[in-house]
Amino acid sequence: MKLSSRYLRMLPVILLSSVLFFGSCDEDTTILYNDIAMGDIIGGKFVSDAGLTYTPVEQTCPGQLDTMGRAILQSDILKKVSATEYQVRIKQMSKVLRKDCLISDEVEDISALGNDPVLISQAWISAGYLNLSTNISFAEGSKTRHLLNLLLDKSEDNTDTLHFSLLHNSFGDCYPFNTPDAEAEEPSQTKSYSVGTAYASFPITSFVPDGKNHIPLKVKYFWYKSEEGTLTHDTYTGYVKGNIVK
Repeated sequence: MKLSSRYLRMLPVILLSSVLFFGSCDEDTTILYNDIAMGDIIGGKFVSDAGLTYTPVEQTCPGQLDTMGRAILQSDILKKVSATEYQVRIKQMSKVLRKDCLISDEVEDISALGNDPVLISQAWISAGYLNLSTNISFAEGSKTRHLLNLLLDKSEDNTDTLHFSLLHNSFGDCYPFNTPDAEAEEPSQTKSYSVGTAYASFPITSFVPDGKNHIPLKVKYFWYKSEEGTLTHDTYTGYVKGNIVK
């Protein structure tokens, strides 16, 4: 599945966790199993937001790292090359959508950005980015590309806290789909849905006002209410909060 600079597709979930390997008398010299990192691809190598360079020497998953501008990577750390560079075995990779934030009073048609449900399941700031792991519903088997944007809401008072909204346009490819109409002669067919994960990174530090070293932020989103693990047609508004530091 592919991501473009504007649109996104659903990607496999990479859990943000690591498992340390404690050496034994076996020959396995792996330093760290299942390391998870997000970063940029520079010169065919992965440079994490923590400033570490990973040189791939093995790969056990599909995908081509050098075609991705930014990615989240699960790998085994095999060998230390220098204080900041390691050789790794790539076990899973997902391309990360990287795009600039929009500002509400600079957008001609905000409605075109969409108002479809999107869940922020994880959020963190690293290397000047606000990174989001999001969940989005879509029709099973669909190939429709979705649009995701982070919008600074200038209608809010952003003096002490920056207010953002995560906006999603599914172009009709989100739950609920066609609901059968009891009064219709031939009720429309319902579709099965899936929920996928997509990762996105938005440069954020430029929004810290002059004269300040940090400022709180608040990101609004809305998602489906659920009953016994099943999505309903009702939604709720959620927020994630944090602090942007220059």
